[in-house]
Amino acid sequence: MPNISSQHRIGIYIPNHCSLLTLGAITEPFARVNQMLGEEKFQLIYVGEKAGISIPVNYSAPSISLPTLSLPSLSLKTQAALKDINDYDALIIAAEQLPQASLPSSTIQALQNYYQQDHSFVISLQAGWFWLLESGIGCDDSWAIHWCWEDEVKAKYPQLNVQYERFRHCEKLASCAGYSDCLDFLLAYLAKHESDVAARTIADELYIERDKQQNEQENDTIIHGELPPRLGKAISLMESNLEEPLSADMIADLVHVSRRQLERLFRRYLDTMPARYYQQMRLRKARELLQTTNLSVVQIGLSCGFSSGPHFSSAYKSFFEITPREERSKRLYADRT
Repeated sequence: MPNISSQHRIGIYIPNHCSLLTLGAITEPFARVNQMLGEEKFQLIYVGEKAGISIPVNYSAPSISLPTLSLPSLSLKTQAALKDINDYDALIIAAEQLPQASLPSSTIQALQNYYQQDHSFVISLQAGWFWLLESGIGCDDSWAIHWCWEDEVKAKYPQLNVQYERFRHCEKLASCAGYSDCLDFLLAYLAKHESDVAARTIADELYIERDKQQNEQENDTIIHGELPPRLGKAISLMESNLEEPLSADMIADLVHVSRRQLERLFRRYLDTMPARYYQQMRLRKARELLQTTNLSVVQIGLSCGFSSGPHFSSAYKSFFEITPREERSKRLYADRT
């Protein structure tokens, strides 16, 4: 039997629906640590507006940029009402989409009541920020919010301190940009509330790198080949079209996002804009050709998408602080010596 006095009760509030992927990111770390301990120290309880209501769980997560499809789903039952969780150790708000209507006053009141408890701790996952901020919770904290809701957040809460981070941990509140970020944060949570050894063991079992920090920006993931699929596809399109560069609008259309969404992806993950990234890619290719081929400077410029020699020379010098002809001269001098 579990040691009831040591139980750590965690409410999982799914206000509309979620996917199996999100649900697994939440539940798997706790299931693993309970199995390791041989007891249900971390008790997960599904909560809703009231107990006994069904929560749809989709087999697949909704797409950010593609039309919503009717996806197959299963359901689970809530075990407790949101208004009755004031003695819980933590509350996870798992929302993959914004609500279609205003929040009921009863939901706002229940969230406020819980947050006012001395021991309370709230974890916002993906769109969970909306339920908290609409309830007046965390308005003075800093947040990690997924790029797809950047416009909504800035329009509704212009003074909010939004950080381009994977997750953000404040005194009584944590926010996770995506489901994989939630998994990383929960490992840190278990390290604090159980042990670092337990968290590292679970990370090893799930093949997760645990040395990531909350303030690690998403553009670091390019080293590990973990860029979002649409951003990776956009970069592949650029690599395949160096001689005749595609416009940002055309790239956005080909990867099924708006131009603004494409710009947010590049800004968030690579700390640059699509046009600048594309030009630097073409310039690096040009340098490679200058150093390894006998093509003329003009030919290289044209093959890398620069419409004229002066344009190529100006862009090259601005980026590498040396002209293409000086680059070629360096190679010729090295060959002679």
